[in-house]
Amino acid sequence: MKKSIVCCLLGLLLLGCEKTEYAYRYGAPIQFYSTTQSAYSRGGQTLNSLNGCSYGVIGYLYDMGMAWETVHSQAKPDANWQNIVVQCDDDGNSIYQPLQHWNYAKRYAFFAYYPHSNSSTGVQMIEGYANKEDVPQIVYTIPDAAFSGSANLMQDVMVATKVDCSMQNTSNVELYFQHVLFAIKVVLQNYNNETVGVRNLVLNLDNVKYQKATIPLDGSAITPTGTTKRLTHTYVGNTTISVPSTNNSAPYSLTNNENHIMLIPQTGLKGSITLDVLKSNGSYEQKTISLDFSENTFEAGHLYVISVQFLSDQVVVNTLSQSTWDDDSSEIEFE
Repeated sequence: MKKSIVCCLLGLLLLGCEKTEYAYRYGAPIQFYSTTQSAYSRGGQTLNSLNGCSYGVIGYLYDMGMAWETVHSQAKPDANWQNIVVQCDDDGNSIYQPLQHWNYAKRYAFFAYYPHSNSSTGVQMIEGYANKEDVPQIVYTIPDAAFSGSANLMQDVMVATKVDCSMQNTSNVELYFQHVLFAIKVVLQNYNNETVGVRNLVLNLDNVKYQKATIPLDGSAITPTGTTKRLTHTYVGNTTISVPSTNNSAPYSLTNNENHIMLIPQTGLKGSITLDVLKSNGSYEQKTISLDFSENTFEAGHLYVISVQFLSDQVVVNTLSQSTWDDDSSEIEFE
């Protein structure tokens, strides 16, 4: 889903500047700030209040009479906009240093990505991007540990772009962030009248194709790589949960801030769900449900829901459903 970040152009003209000292600083300062509670991070924080988290911006300047479509193959990032770090404070303001001002004689192309590259996010800006004939690119690598039970290490990755901006024709520069990955959510639906006790619920995906992707910041097609890996994630541990009857409540969601699976787009997934179901005599019965989504295409920006249904003493998985990844009003629970 596309996310909106506004690069607000404050109408404060710099007065009294000597042209010899401030050759291009005769425009209003370019300020970034978020306007909605959108684009969630792993911790449930928003870009209004990332508390130390950040996104990256690369900017290009070119002659006023030119269009990005014409100049992009020869363009290089401006010296003042080479992968700057933009951080958000508690008031929703985005801060970067040094503050830049509009050059009235130039047009701008902005490319942004979230989160900013560092070792903890798995996101890396490609070296030498300034010499490429296409847009800037990042590489995202899913950590090895995320495949073996630590899905909270999977990072929500987004990109945005806005070109042909100028002080003359752009009052607000809007960067619409869009998700690069797809998300998986697991819900439980109990069609019995009584609650059902469940423990040790594990999702296994046997053929995750990609661990790494090269991602253009203009939202064009990514290049995935990697060998097939098996992913295992525990949604419910050894402590029993009680699943209420769906007749009286909404489906029981197992997805929270620490239970996200966010993968690189691909076609076809297979695996299983295993779980222990509490029987009336107090003992547990282990169930294994096969998953075969080999004909499904998992697209960026979509949420895919796996519904585990309890029908009398049977446990089945409903057909995989999908919807737009909508996190405008949630805490990364994709409700």
